Amino acid sequence: MVPSSVAMVNSETELKVSDIVASILRFHIRDFLTLENALHYI
Repeated sequence: MVPSSVAMVNSETELKVSDIVASILRFHIRDFLTLENALHYI
């Protein structure tokens, strides 16, 4: 059995990791769209 405190820390860590991944993805998607728009204007 895993103590509830350890499980809580695990879920918090997973939440932070997914948050970081989501923000990185969002940043890259925005970059990609900007690049695509720039290419259309060239």
